[in-house]
Amino acid sequence: MLRELDTRWGYLVTGNPATAMVGTPHPIGTFAQLAPAEGVIGRGTRLALLSSMSALENVYQYRLLIGKGASGAGLSIDEIDQLTELEAHFAASAEDQRAREGRRFSRQRVDLSGVLRGGKLNDTVSVTELAPGGVVCRSAPYAEPGDAVELVLEDEDAHRSYRFKARVLWLREEHEGDDFVVGLEFVGTPVMVHYGARQTHEPLFTRIAA
Repeated sequence: MLRELDTRWGYLVTGNPATAMVGTPHPIGTFAQLAPAEGVIGRGTRLALLSSMSALENVYQYRLLIGKGASGAGLSIDEIDQLTELEAHFAASAEDQRAREGRRFSRQRVDLSGVLRGGKLNDTVSVTELAPGGVVCRSAPYAEPGDAVELVLEDEDAHRSYRFKARVLWLREEHEGDDFVVGLEFVGTPVMVHYGARQTHEPLFTRIAA
């Protein structure tokens, strides 16, 4: 595959059928045109959860690499190869390409719980669809399109937290009541926070003191 040096950004650009150019300074994807999907995804098995966390990690890595390239820091050859693989992984299917909005990325169905924060918001939501450009959240609070928010997703097994800046694109009522389905578009580069494992036993110093 042909590689060429993009002197505007200072890193190599690899041609890929999934996108015209890697490292574009424009907003990633066309998630702004993502229409809300019908139906509710039920609770998955442990295998489904592992698949959801894998999809989340892939989206995080993709946006991290795109952000690094756009910042001018440059990407190594290994990072370019990784980015190419991720773009191929998320390449829009024939169905996505035929969709009215002509999606750039395929949407992966996931089963994740997160927290939507911003302004007066600090609510638990269910993330049911995930793509490099954004997510669909169910059981979400009301939010105005255009609002800046942060979506926090925890991986308790790995003791880490993924934090994505985003903006609200659309919302609709999920059912009668206060819950909504919300479409978010990711903005900028995400952050991963590592934290220690929770203690499941009495601390040693407490037992000694006793």
